[in-house]
Amino acid sequence: MRKRWRWFFLSLLVLACAGAWFADRTLKHHGHAGLVTFCKQWWRNYPKSFAMDPPMLTITVDKKGMEELQGVVDRALDKGVIEEEGNNYVKADLAVNDEGAFKVKLRIKGKMTDHVEGKKWSFRVVVKKDGAFLGMKRFSLQHPGTRNYLCDWFYHRLMKGEGIIALRYGFCKVTLNDDDLGVYAYEEHFGPELLENNARMKGPIVRFDPSLFWQHRMNGLDGVHVDDAFGAYQAAALDAFNSDYIAKNPQQKKYFEEAIALMDAFRRGDLKASEVFDVDRIARQLAIIDLVGGQHSMDWSDVKFWFDPMTKRFQPISYESFSANPTKELAGAYRFTGPFAESDDLHTAFFKDPEIFAAYVHHLERISRKSYLDSAFTALKGPLDTASATMYGEFPYKELDRTIYYTNQIAIKRMLDVPKGFHAYTQAPSSRSVGNFSGDTLTLSIVPVNSIPMQVDSLELKHGIRVAPIGRAIVNCRERGKVGVPMEVRFIAPRGEKDVPKKGLKLTYRVLGAAVEKEMEVFPFTLRDAKTMSDSTAAPQKAK
Repeated sequence: MRKRWRWFFLSLLVLACAGAWFADRTLKHHGHAGLVTFCKQWWRNYPKSFAMDPPMLTITVDKKGMEELQGVVDRALDKGVIEEEGNNYVKADLAVNDEGAFKVKLRIKGKMTDHVEGKKWSFRVVVKKDGAFLGMKRFSLQHPGTRNYLCDWFYHRLMKGEGIIALRYGFCKVTLNDDDLGVYAYEEHFGPELLENNARMKGPIVRFDPSLFWQHRMNGLDGVHVDDAFGAYQAAALDAFNSDYIAKNPQQKKYFEEAIALMDAFRRGDLKASEVFDVDRIARQLAIIDLVGGQHSMDWSDVKFWFDPMTKRFQPISYESFSANPTKELAGAYRFTGPFAESDDLHTAFFKDPEIFAAYVHHLERISRKSYLDSAFTALKGPLDTASATMYGEFPYKELDRTIYYTNQIAIKRMLDVPKGFHAYTQAPSSRSVGNFSGDTLTLSIVPVNSIPMQVDSLELKHGIRVAPIGRAIVNCRERGKVGVPMEVRFIAPRGEKDVPKKGLKLTYRVLGAAVEKEMEVFPFTLRDAKTMSDSTAAPQKAK
């Protein structure tokens, strides 16, 4: 008898070990640290949800409406994408915290099938007449995982703190026709309530219409891989949210037509980015994207702007962050390669504008200080604890990993602290030169080596004499995978100076927009063009 029990318990132990091993492998396959960490997080976090009383949204949809929603879901799972055609709004009732229900309309929200997996479908909700949820009449309800759980919550709070228009984003519980769907993330949509909540006046909220881009994507999903010209950023029309209202309101229509004209002039190169967009806010947004590792959010089809009718400038709106990921390359890397070109994508055009790039680096220096994140986490402690505890009721293993943000700060600092700005050579004096100067100017040949642009501040000749370059001397970045293209930087000679030292010339420079100035020596050699060298200076040939 004892032997049987021994074998029974041994079998249970083997099964338990095998189950634990399988669970551990499954968790790691989904990006989690493993079973031990999972158990610790569950034990630590799940009880925190007991004290929470999050908003409870009770949605009621009739049988016909549910059949329409189910049809959209079934087609999406079959096609691999949520199609716009047939995805119509259905009538529904919405009650918040068992208070009186009000009328809404809703539809399936999103493009990819992560919004319709399982029973946690994503919804776009529009409130009719007098109802509202937390002051919002247009909002989305979705699985928290579609916005990476707490990561977008933190992203929007950072953006709000930077003075950028930010969506209301948080967590609630949802039931649909008495079916408990658990914890959802709510996310504000784009309407007048968004502007009011961010202390902005009424003005068009715009985007580049992505419908043609998604038609291009649909062709690919259908196996038709062709170069659809209509799917490009350059082909997308400027679209406004709530366009029916805008078309009927003479003042808003005027503002939107001004927005169209300015955006068109920008994309054609008639106006610089800094003449059309709010430089400081664009720079702040791009810097925060580097901090949170959200470079995937820079797709032109996802960005949204508010057109300020007073300043006639576009301001960015904080939207889906696609964070948090390690920042291995700055958002502005390899973009400042020369003058604007109509073929540039949206963000390359931003970064090619020296005013925007300089402001971007200024904010990178600021937000990469450890004190920036320390202060943010201190200020947000209460709201973050509340948001976390609400989500832990269903996802106790989804903590906000703070280390990724601090690690990104270190990476940003390293990328801004370039070991050398560029290579600098003296230029061969011409036959008409006096000393090292041609007329009253000295020319250096500068060869880019970095992925971000540099600014030359001065040249030290001798005895501490410094001269500034003629004009603003900005060194382009080196194009990815290519040798740097030389450029000339000229300096005016001080009165009475004819010669400069043969070696020991020093340049001061900085990353464009940086506060930290660096110093480097100029090579005591001339960078010649091999195609124009005379026979006497050409490289010797081997004897036959």
